[in-house]
Amino acid sequence: MRAIATLLAGATLLALAAPALADELPKRRSGLWELKATVSGQQPQTMLVCVEGTLEESAQQAARAEAKKACSKNDIKREGDRVVINSVCKIGETTATTNAVFYGDFNSAYRADTRITYNPPVMNMSEQRTALEARWLGPCKSGQKPGEMFMPDGTKIEPPAPPPQQQQQQQGQPRR
Repeated sequence: MRAIATLLAGATLLALAAPALADELPKRRSGLWELKATVSGQQPQTMLVCVEGTLEESAQQAARAEAKKACSKNDIKREGDRVVINSVCKIGETTATTNAVFYGDFNSAYRADTRITYNPPVMNMSEQRTALEARWLGPCKSGQKPGEMFMPDGTKIEPPAPPPQQQQQQQGQPRR
């Protein structure tokens, strides 16, 4: 369970640290993706997530907005087929300094290698390294909602609800 909590914390921090990914990386192909993450030498965790373009864009917009508030540095450089991200973000009382390298075509597979240092440490952890390998498996399963994630133990994690303003727009209601 600690591995899953650490993985989710790392993924959240990475999302905060990489607000311009939507502009710098290709969008993932819609469908079912297998994500295999190894966090700081722990056993690999394999998750399945249903990716859909509209939800993916919404999540990236939310990450960019949060990063504008939380990050004092966010350098993104394209180096050939790689995108290198270096950022410094404030998460509560902790400063998270991230170096991440993404590569792949995002149509069938991609990889991300990250190193995050925490000052002061989070959950007694001053550094976290994550290797993420992702591959497209095909269309999402029948009845599976975009954004749903299935953990190794079968636990289903629902996607976060969009902000109220976005919910109104999705339902065709006027902005207030």
